[in-house]
Amino acid sequence: KKILLIPEDHTRNTYYLENVYVIKNILEKAGKEVVLGSLTFTESQELKTSSGKEIKIDFIKRENDRIFCGKERFDADIIVVNNDLTVGAPEILQEIKQPVVPPVGMGWYRRRKSVHFAAYETVTRNFSNEFGFDPFFISTAFHHCGMVNFKAKEGLECVAVGVEKVLHILKQKYEQHGIKQEPYVFIKSDKGTYGMGIMTARSSGEVFEMNKKIRNKMDVIKGGEINAEVIIQEGVPTIDVIDGKSAEPVVYLVNAKPVGLFYRVNESKDNLSNLNSPGMTFSNENFCDDYIEKNPDKTSICNMKVLGLISRLAALAAAKEYY
Repeated sequence: KKILLIPEDHTRNTYYLENVYVIKNILEKAGKEVVLGSLTFTESQELKTSSGKEIKIDFIKRENDRIFCGKERFDADIIVVNNDLTVGAPEILQEIKQPVVPPVGMGWYRRRKSVHFAAYETVTRNFSNEFGFDPFFISTAFHHCGMVNFKAKEGLECVAVGVEKVLHILKQKYEQHGIKQEPYVFIKSDKGTYGMGIMTARSSGEVFEMNKKIRNKMDVIKGGEINAEVIIQEGVPTIDVIDGKSAEPVVYLVNAKPVGLFYRVNESKDNLSNLNSPGMTFSNENFCDDYIEKNPDKTSICNMKVLGLISRLAALAAAKEYY
């Protein structure tokens, strides 16, 4: 009945704070008592969301094997972590009596995109075999490289070979399915989020030709972490467009069931680029209702049957990845 929600420390990102407010509100509507606590705050802070709502985030303190929050010593039944834990497993949350969800072990200090993609590949292969279609349509070719140092130009041979391997697979698949465009790949950090440490390539030569500015961009990810492992991932052109801008769906799931979606939009990027980058905006919560009303003949962009299916397969892969 008593929930401690631990968000990221994005105190300046009012849109993220709005998201935290909504999560708290959903839990409270379910009859729970919810308090917000920070991993780094030493005193409580009153913050405003993008819509002007006020939220209070308190400090947390550990006593023996329990976590308490704020001066009122809020003693939670369960701790919900809305923090990707890129910089490491917080010692304060380890081996405590209160259950922590998601588990601390699912933080990005430990997770790897390549491990998730391998699990997802298994799930989609089994699913497509069951229904008799090529898993190529719902999966992504990839290759992993460890021990890379972009600043010192070390380990780039592995990255170049990985690029060639993935492009070779894609060229065969494109020919098989009559796809005329030129394949390309993303080279990105194998851990962490926020669209940092990422570039595109259409040949292995581009790996050796990257200039100092690109190498510096690829060298560091969120929290100042060095990008020492990369995943070379099939590039999939973005087909969705909103008001003439490239867009990609983001689906929310609750208990592994799709409950809604919004779109990430970026007017400064084309349909081959990483949209999770400066210039991105987000569609509003009523986007699908408004879009279908204005475009009754183009409902595919809000097709939750398709988008929800991919999301559910990804959720299965995440469970497989952890367990």
